[in-house]
Amino acid sequence: MFMSLEYKLIEELNQKHPTARAGYCVFGSVGSMDRTLMDMTIDFVVIEESMASKRTVSKLRKSWLPTYVWTVNDPESMESYLQMGILGIVTDQPKPAVKAKDAYLKKSRDTYLDEQE
Repeated sequence: MFMSLEYKLIEELNQKHPTARAGYCVFGSVGSMDRTLMDMTIDFVVIEESMASKRTVSKLRKSWLPTYVWTVNDPESMESYLQMGILGIVTDQPKPAVKAKDAYLKKSRDTYLDEQE
């Protein structure tokens, strides 16, 4: 699994190692690149925390593009992003991230079990 800030390197990796998983790390504004991002040959995307809105995450999910957010250090934000549907969090605070993940999974499991009754 590889990730780069430079799409040209991802293209080169895809040519030389087509079975490798490659992700693009996006920084700055997503506004002008919504369609471009969906058209890239990438396996996942990593977006800056400032870009992680319900609208952006929803668009990426609808395009079946697994999404990770960096760098999230606030526990409340971690919970919020998980609820939006991101797949992972890049953080400097692993203990709160694990706690947020565990709480999210428990809540999801409990909701699922309640719906089955």
